[in-house]
Amino acid sequence: MRAPSLPATVLVPVLVLAGTLVGPPSPAHAATTCRDQAATIEASEGTVEGTPGPDVIVVTGTNTKVLAGEGDDTICVVGGAGVVGVDAGPGNDVVDTTAAGVPTDTVLGPGADTFTGGPQSDTVRSSGDAATDTVATGAGRDTFTTYANGPVVVDLGPDDDILSFNATAGTAGSQLDLGDGSDLLLVEDAVDLAIDLAEGTLVQKGVVSKAVHAEDVQASGRDVVVRGDDSDNDVRVTGCRVTLSGDGGNDVLAQIGQPAQPDPTCKVKATLRGQGGKDRLRGFSGRDTLIGGRGRDIANGGSGRDRCSAERVRRCER
Repeated sequence: MRAPSLPATVLVPVLVLAGTLVGPPSPAHAATTCRDQAATIEASEGTVEGTPGPDVIVVTGTNTKVLAGEGDDTICVVGGAGVVGVDAGPGNDVVDTTAAGVPTDTVLGPGADTFTGGPQSDTVRSSGDAATDTVATGAGRDTFTTYANGPVVVDLGPDDDILSFNATAGTAGSQLDLGDGSDLLLVEDAVDLAIDLAEGTLVQKGVVSKAVHAEDVQASGRDVVVRGDDSDNDVRVTGCRVTLSGDGGNDVLAQIGQPAQPDPTCKVKATLRGQGGKDRLRGFSGRDTLIGGRGRDIANGGSGRDRCSAERVRRCER
């Protein structure tokens, strides 16, 4: 007796199911890249260490710290939470935080390094050798500090930023652009320092650097000269001989101290000139000269026998 045939309608779903099972599998995810290079190391949490050679490191996750080590490394920070720390180490390294979305803290080591930031707040420290580091932090409230012996090329982009320039560093001129916003230029422990915000220059020990788009200055050194520009400048200086002048804005010009190290040749004296605008001038302990210039100005001589010319004066003996 012949077995009965199955209806054709029963065979159809079986054939379709079989075709589904034998199809090629889909990839789980696309290969991770950093600046068009395939990642050799991926990290999502904790501390990750690079190899002695060139690495391509991609960082995602929470509170991750990267110790890239030696070699010419490429490091990308992509998403995450908390603060991501990067120590690029020796070598000509590239650090990219354009897609980080969280604050980053990066140390650039010896070598010619490149840093590119994004809209978040980036903190970058350059602590290398005589090679040139190039830093563009993008938007966000960023902070850049250099301890390097060589020049740096810096663009801090929009928002209110801080650039700290180590006065003992640099045998060649740097390019410092603080970008849009209300930005602060810090210079510490200078010997002979002259900053001209109107001309966009910073001169220390005879080395000329470009320094543009800084509105405010805090500086310390033996002899310090600062000239403002047409914006409202806030200039505060610690030094022996201090010469400050504003320009067209409503400025604050002040000597706020003298060098901490005892120096018998340090004769503290400040000369402050407000020029145009409604300015506030403040001397320190020496025989200071405070001249308000045009506008309704306020002068406070501090201690010492001071000479003042302003609409409102305080602690001025002449």
